[in-house]
Amino acid sequence: MISVSYAQSEFDALFDSLTPDIVFAGGEGAYNWIQTDSFFFNDQRIKQAEQNWGGRASAGLLYFPTDKFGIGLEMGWGYYGRVSVSSNIDRWSASKHIQGYDVLFDMQYTINKIDLLGNVGFMIQKQNFNLNTYNNDSNFRTNLDAALVNFYDKTEILPEVKLGGVYHLTNNIGISLAYMYVFGSEYQNSDSGDDDSGDGDGSKNPSLGTLMLGVRYSFEP
Repeated sequence: MISVSYAQSEFDALFDSLTPDIVFAGGEGAYNWIQTDSFFFNDQRIKQAEQNWGGRASAGLLYFPTDKFGIGLEMGWGYYGRVSVSSNIDRWSASKHIQGYDVLFDMQYTINKIDLLGNVGFMIQKQNFNLNTYNNDSNFRTNLDAALVNFYDKTEILPEVKLGGVYHLTNNIGISLAYMYVFGSEYQNSDSGDDDSGDGDGSKNPSLGTLMLGVRYSFEP
């Protein structure tokens, strides 16, 4: 009996040590800055339009080695806007939508009703490409495809940092404010206006800066 009781107490202690102190879920509205540079085609500087709004949903867990300091893990998915380019003269338009899954290592320090957050991790960022054109000339399409090389569908794993805080309205509900940055490339195509040059860094998806405002719900397991 003694050995069974001891084993049970050891199991309970191990289970308690692995159980997080807080589990949370959140939703955030996002305003995004997608890092793109000038775009040229057929010796024209093509105007770019950005749709900057997006959002992110996340969930995670936290352990507290001390009363004020916590560490944990957070996972999320977000939509981070769109960049569009078009030409009425050549009758074409193209766009890329940015979305991504991220995994973050969380560090938190609590001061009264405010949690200060510092997160580092990575984003699996996906770029979705869409092209509409009414010009079927083969040379035109070849040159256009080359100029739009940095708009193509692409998925990359990129480093990410996120800094912010949560103000607790109650023990369970808080308002969050944060800035996130994803380290990709600042795309550009030929600044000389050559049709067939897309000489930006095509090895990565674009860098992304995001300001987030949202709500977090926390509970103890």
